[in-house]
Amino acid sequence: MHDRWLGRRLPALVRDCGFEIARFHGYSYVETTETGYMLSIVDRAIDTLHASGHFGEEMAAELKAEARRRVEAGTFFGHIAYVSVAAIKPT
Repeated sequence: MHDRWLGRRLPALVRDCGFEIARFHGYSYVETTETGYMLSIVDRAIDTLHASGHFGEEMAAELKAEARRRVEAGTFFGHIAYVSVAAIKPT
């Protein structure tokens, strides 16, 4: 996601569109030891940044190695925050 503050602004955006919020929930996904999913996200992000020219192949390899070093050291922390909203349009 390109807007890290969308979750915070979402209730106001929904209300500004004329809806009433019925439910608004936050969810969290964390990986610290079982890291397969998060490492796949790390790898895809690094590959994307490398392919777009943000850094070279050596840096990409070093970043991936650092993520795995943190897994081995027990210091890896991957976190994704999600929000959901259910809203109704008043009649």
